[in-house]
Order: sequence, then C-alpha cells, then structure tokens
Amino acid sequence: MHSAHHLFFNSKTMKPIVSVLLLFSLTLLQTLGQQGPFSPDDWPATVDPDKEVHYVVSDRDAVFEPAGGQWFEGDLSIQGGGDQATRNVIIGGYRGTRTLGAYLNIADAYFFDWGDDPVIDILVQFYGDASILAADGTPRDFLFLTGTLPGGPNGNLNEVAGGSLPVEANNGKWNWALFRIENGTRPDGGRYVDQPADNAQGNIGAGGVNGGTIRFQNVAGLTVRVVAFGEEGAFGEPDQINQFESKDDCPAPPETNHVWADMAHDSNHHLELLNDGDQAVNVVQNVGPAGDKRQAVVAEGQYMNFGITDHYLGLPCNDPVVMKVCITYYDDPALTGTLFGPEAFATDALGGIDIFPPEKLWRSQGTGEWKSIAFRVPDVTLSGVNTGSLTGGPRLFFETPGIHVSKVEMAILRTGEHPLAGQDPLTDCFEDPAICT
Repeated sequence: MHSAHHLFFNSKTMKPIVSVLLLFSLTLLQTLGQQGPFSPDDWPATVDPDKEVHYVVSDRDAVFEPAGGQWFEGDLSIQGGGDQATRNVIIGGYRGTRTLGAYLNIADAYFFDWGDDPVIDILVQFYGDASILAADGTPRDFLFLTGTLPGGPNGNLNEVAGGSLPVEANNGKWNWALFRIENGTRPDGGRYVDQPADNAQGNIGAGGVNGGTIRFQNVAGLTVRVVAFGEEGAFGEPDQINQFESKDDCPAPPETNHVWADMAHDSNHHLELLNDGDQAVNVVQNVGPAGDKRQAVVAEGQYMNFGITDHYLGLPCNDPVVMKVCITYYDDPALTGTLFGPEAFATDALGGIDIFPPEKLWRSQGTGEWKSIAFRVPDVTLSGVNTGSLTGGPRLFFETPGIHVSKVEMAILRTGEHPLAGQDPLTDCFEDPAICT
C-alpha cells in the first residue's frame, strides 16, 4: 500500500471492485486510439488521473498542473555536482536542464511510496538530439540504476533497462518519452526502490545512490524539461507515447570544418571579427615580447565575437556540433590569472542560448610569450550569438579587459558519415599545453 503522506484515498486496496472496473472502463474509452506525438505544452492525452505520479518541471516558465488528485509536483528533484552535474539551457523555445556528467540522478522525497510497485513508469520530456542515441547514431537501451550501495551479487544495486528510442527521436524538437522499469526484489526481500536495506551505504536520503532515487545511466548531453515517476500505466503505454515528429528539412552540412581570423596579418578564412555594441574591439600594434611583436586586437569590454561568412561551416538548421576553438593570445605578465575563453553559444535556430562552463575557462599564466589555447564546446548550433546575418560559434569572454588576441580559429569536429568525420584541423592547439592532449 502506498504511504498516506499525500492524504489521498488509496484506490489500490480500498475502492470497491465495481468502482475500479467503472473507472477502468472510462479511462479505456478516453485513451482508446490516443497516440503521440503529443504537444510539449501539456501532459500526453493518455495519462491516468487516478494513478499516483510524482514529478518535477525544470522549466520555470512552464505550468504543468496535476492531472489528478494523486499527482504531486515537487516530490522529485534533479541532483547535481560531480558526475551528475547539470546546467540550465534554453533550446527549442523552452528552458530545460542539460546533463553535463554521465548521469541524470532524480531524487524522490517520497521514494518509499513505490515499495509495493513491481514496475515504475518514467515519463520524460526531452529535447531530441544525438544524446538520446548511441555514439554511432543507432538506438540504444536506456539504463536506470536503482537501489543503494553495496553492489555486487548479494548487494542492493540494480541496473535495469527501460527501453530504447528510435532514430526519429533525434528530431531537434521537444518530445515525450515513456520508459518502464522493473522494481525488482533485493536479497533482503524489499524492493530496490523502497525503504533502504539495513546494510545500505552512502547518501541514501532518497533511497538510491548519491542522494537520488532513480539514476539515468550514461546520458551525457541529455536535456530534459519534465521528469515524472508513476505507477504502471499512469502515463499510458510506451508505444502510445514514444511517437515522434519528423525532423525539419535542412541541407546536409558542407564538406568543410575550419575557419580562422588572423588579426596579426589582417587576413581571414570565412571568419570575420565583429566590432559593435558590447563586443567592440581595438586594434593594437607592436604587442608582445621583443623579437615577436604583433598586431593584435583587445576587447573594449568583456566580449569578443566572430561571424562565419557564406554559411561556410553550415546552416543554423544543421544538427548541433562539437566545436574546437583555438585562441592565440599574448600571455601578459601583468594579467596573470585572468580568466578567458568561450562564453555564450546558440543551441538552436530559435534564439536558444547555452553557456560554456565557467570552470573550464583558461587562466592566463603570465609567461610573457604568445600562447595558443584550445577549448572544446559541445552542442553548438551555428546560429551564432549577436552575429547579425552571419552564422557563428561561441562568443569569447574576458574576465578582465586587456588580453590581446592575434588569431582565432574555429573547427567543427565532424562525426558520423560526414567525409571529414574524425578529423581535427587544430591538432597543434591543446586544451592544456602542459598535457598536450
């Protein structure tokens, strides 16, 4: 029996059988023939208001009202930090939460409610991109970790498959998906999502590992807007929910991968330095150490930006890419410790923006030499940020004005069946020159 903490009448064990059959018949009539894809603005039409559901909405601008008296918003929360870190993004016209680490860990404050459920349904609203498929672009199983430490054959951990999604789910749109997992039995007789076993270890406050209840496994880059746990059938059936709109038509990416702007020599290859608004720059002569004086540019404020001309690397409608950015700068001793690197970049063709993690910015070393440093930025859409009619990559940020830049290069690390897949045109520019990788 589910806990009474929510003050609802428990339909599982206390309603007369006639009422249960009547409700079932009504629900069946309502959902018969209902099939996705469903709008991201409301619950799928197949939901059952009489089943128990716990959910979280990460989009602060969205309103998803409880579908019934046993639906509880706020019971779930998304955990962060370490290998389950997340970041808020705007993509596809909505706000969402993007997984930065390997895991998306969901905590349920009332996890013990599921102790009598042999099956738990997991409804997710996600953004359709390459993160939902295997590295080779094919469907893969979504795995979920339930239970607590210790692991092992006689332990309390259980990794279960919840289903897979077709390649059509990589459609550049917000979608609903339904996964169904077994809530199996532990060696001590309890279920994995239940009151923890007596020998449970670690942060078990929500009945699982690392402060969570159910953890999505190996989902780096997954972006979600809504996550809900429910009784079996609370959201409908997977074959009703897991239907997806087609991807919008877009020409294939060109057979290119590299642009650059060389301010020291007043030359460029399809990368144009911008000079307007809060991204204004000044051109400075004779910068650098004796024997290596160069022309360079310096941001008037905190931003420097570049536009890609002639759609040379592709169109905003092309799939997001991993972009490598190489900045050649004067490592001024007077600016030792100054942070700089990529900042805002586009996530879609609709004005969505993400921010490069601040902890991955480079800190100048003050060597008094010209240095080159690389940054790898995932999930970049070529819409650009403040690039006007041009496409673009990430905008550059400088914690303190004064860093002089002589050259900027941007390369797309192509994948899949693209003719340039696997090539890095910036192999001599490293993310950490001391490591050279």
